[in-house]
Amino acid sequence: MSAVEYRRAKPADYGDILRLQSANYIANLSEEERKTGFLSAQFTPEQTAQIAEDLGTILAAIDDQIVGFVCAFRNEFETGSPVIAKMLASYDRMIFEGRPLSSFNSYIYGPVCIAREFRSRGLLRGLFKA
Repeated sequence: MSAVEYRRAKPADYGDILRLQSANYIANLSEEERKTGFLSAQFTPEQTAQIAEDLGTILAAIDDQIVGFVCAFRNEFETGSPVIAKMLASYDRMIFEGRPLSSFNSYIYGPVCIAREFRSRGLLRGLFKA
């Protein structure tokens, strides 16, 4: 495998991020393909840009091809996800080190997406390290 470049996404990458997202979205996969992982939600082009331009999206690229990404966004970011909304609503009731989670600065990461043909090669570890 060629060297992996980890870097922050820029506007020229947004189309590739959306293509990789679509290629791994649950509705676009067969039952067999879903067994090795899938995305359960999709960001719009606007959301993709907003996330990348805020806390950021980190990319894994091999030979100038985007083969993976991880997103990070603020708790205030409107994803439209009922799961994330429910999680954030619980922060006042969840205690860590004697304090509610809502008293800490935090952010949400995800989704994480790695192209099927590049899975199990350590890219996730590299994305988190970057």
